[in-house]
Amino acid sequence: MRLLLPVVAFLFYLHYTSFDLGWSDNYGYASMALRMAGLHFAEDETVLRSLGLQDDGAVTTPLAYNWIGGRSVPLYPFGAPALMAPLVWMLGPKGPFVLPPLMGALCLLLLYRIGKEVSGRATGYAAAGLGALSPPLFAFATILMSDLVAASFILLAVLLLVRKSRSLLTYSALSGLALGGAFLTRPNLILFFVPAAIYLAIGRRFRDLLGFGAGFAPAFALQLAVNWAYYGGPLHSSYGGHTSVFTSAYVGTIVLTYLKWLMQFGTLFQLPFIVWAFVDRRFPSALKWLTIIWFLILQAFYGFYPYWYHWLLYRYLLPAQLLFCVFAAHGMVTAARRCTHRALTRYGAAALVLSNAVYGAIFLNRYDEFHVKDGWKAAASTTRTVADAAGPDSLVFAYSGSGMLRYYHGLKTANLNVDQASARTVIDACFRKGIAVYAWVDTDPTEQDLLARLPYRDSTWKLSESGTKSLYRLFPGLASLDEYLLATSRITITLRSVVPRSPFLGVGWDHKETGGGYLRSRGPFSTIRLHANPRFRYRVKARMRPLRLEQGDDPTLDVEWDGERILTGPISSGWSTVEATTPHAGPEGSTLTFRYHLRGNPARTFFSIYCDRIEVEPIETD
Repeated sequence: MRLLLPVVAFLFYLHYTSFDLGWSDNYGYASMALRMAGLHFAEDETVLRSLGLQDDGAVTTPLAYNWIGGRSVPLYPFGAPALMAPLVWMLGPKGPFVLPPLMGALCLLLLYRIGKEVSGRATGYAAAGLGALSPPLFAFATILMSDLVAASFILLAVLLLVRKSRSLLTYSALSGLALGGAFLTRPNLILFFVPAAIYLAIGRRFRDLLGFGAGFAPAFALQLAVNWAYYGGPLHSSYGGHTSVFTSAYVGTIVLTYLKWLMQFGTLFQLPFIVWAFVDRRFPSALKWLTIIWFLILQAFYGFYPYWYHWLLYRYLLPAQLLFCVFAAHGMVTAARRCTHRALTRYGAAALVLSNAVYGAIFLNRYDEFHVKDGWKAAASTTRTVADAAGPDSLVFAYSGSGMLRYYHGLKTANLNVDQASARTVIDACFRKGIAVYAWVDTDPTEQDLLARLPYRDSTWKLSESGTKSLYRLFPGLASLDEYLLATSRITITLRSVVPRSPFLGVGWDHKETGGGYLRSRGPFSTIRLHANPRFRYRVKARMRPLRLEQGDDPTLDVEWDGERILTGPISSGWSTVEATTPHAGPEGSTLTFRYHLRGNPARTFFSIYCDRIEVEPIETD
């Protein structure tokens, strides 16, 4: 029974696990795991070199990595990816995604063992059950993040501290070793040393305190060595100095936010039993002090950390919050044993647990836990659109999505957050070599601001839009989009996927999107401004069909180049493709006109033509 719960929990979590990437965090962990599985930590950036350009790793290093000392080094701690690397060896690229369900199941097993150690088997089962009902535990057991890895190490450290044994020094050293694992997963968890030291001091276990420190020392030394070797100093990481990301401006708001979340995650139902455990003299007082001090330390630490705006950030308190499940379990079991009313004993606890479960499910649904995964799946599918449009030999500027483009399709990406001078140098170099440059941008204000600051932003054209992300193509060196055909590459406008607002389509197009997603031209003509390059002729194809023809209309299309008719032909009632080639190069500003008329009914001048694809290919003249 003791092993059945974590096995069932693991399978349950694995069933709901998302195998998609949605944040820079999980891209960082997955890609770091692949690096470490190949026995690499820092790597060179070869994106520009592979395109035949001068290398500049600072431009192409994706979010989740930083360019330090001429190498791409991880932004995130390496503890969790180090555990994922063996799973990569065993399971391949999907291996890292299996670690969070494993850690979620391990958390439940550790809650059982802690509860059993301090208050008996019934408390252990109750603690594991309450942990299983925790919305944050479920959320982070089913997405690729490191939070439950860190929480598992902290719970293991607590279990080894409270374990009753004659070999207390050994267990204290092992507890320090477990804290080392938490520290390598999330360095700020070194703060657990404070409540652990207080716990041992209350029990007058000063010798064990030395053992605890000795167990922690190897991990601490390893982290300092990694910082020194890769980040420029023992107290530096890829985040920068450890004091550079904090501010006191939001302390009050953040504390109130976390306390509100504490109630929302079902703790409201457990609060009476947590209080019961705190006032119960039979519950170990040292563990009370350890838990409350540890919770307050984490709350104070993240009170100076400004990124508190989403409930998923409650994960920062998980290493302390899960311990409250043990307190609530002790209170529930003790209350049930002391209650003389049989019906209340039999049904009250069950009703409380059921209410907690329902409340947690409602919370997850209301706060989009499942929708987060749906969003990630949609984002993963949109990377295929980018891959199809951009191809392997282009450069895509991206920010939050740069890692996904690399991970899923091996595309060559540049960081949208790079300084303007470096970005301009790279874009100009791409243009000189005929390398297409794209930007894949989210609707998030931060990314929109980065796009606005990207060089040649005024010469971009939106190719497609899917969900919250849009794909743009950059036309470096062009004064406006009308001059796109000064370039020698082919342009294809697929109107089913996006309705362009580009001046390239000319004033003759009525930019009204119909139900089918086409452009609708209301006769009798539509003009495409080419602003042609005198060195080129142009081959033009258009796929179109007329709408609501009447008998005898006989629709006809004339294609004119600067007023010179180059094609005349009938239009079928269904979809048809018309093709025309300009007979000679024209001066800049030349126009191509599609003129429609009804040969059989010339008096009717108002009719509709649907066009869903236009392809223009420049042909260099001799």
